[in-house]
Amino acid sequence: MSAMPSPRHDALVKMFEHRPELAVEILRDLMGVELPDTPLVRLENTTFNTRRSDDIHADMVLVLGPSQDPAHAIIVEIQQDKSKAPRQLARYAAVLWLMLGCDVTVGPGHLSRPGYGRLLRAADRVRADRLPAAGPGSGAGQHSSPH
Repeated sequence: MSAMPSPRHDALVKMFEHRPELAVEILRDLMGVELPDTPLVRLENTTFNTRRSDDIHADMVLVLGPSQDPAHAIIVEIQQDKSKAPRQLARYAAVLWLMLGCDVTVGPGHLSRPGYGRLLRAADRVRADRLPAAGPGSGAGQHSSPH
């Protein structure tokens, strides 16, 4: 069983909820992450469903661009301790990539825990053009979008 979110956690989530553009600004302007230049940033459902039908919940999901053609998604996950493994954040990114068919970035909330960013370096950004195709006959080394 996971720990209950702290008041600090809830305040940080609310901050991004009230101003979702802040996540884009932090990632783009302070961290140098390349994101699409679009004025459309919207909150998305934060519940992901895995193949085993487990629901997994992110603190916040933001989508850049129109709902019919999302340009990029950002998963905001506020981590203040080691209760959530970096693998879980990679699961969020992979499921959202499959759902929306666009690049996904995890951040900037995981940076609130010292050293956590280094653990996520390989898993915190899922790019649609860099993931291998899945399924029979997909071929080694091929890359494709989920849609």
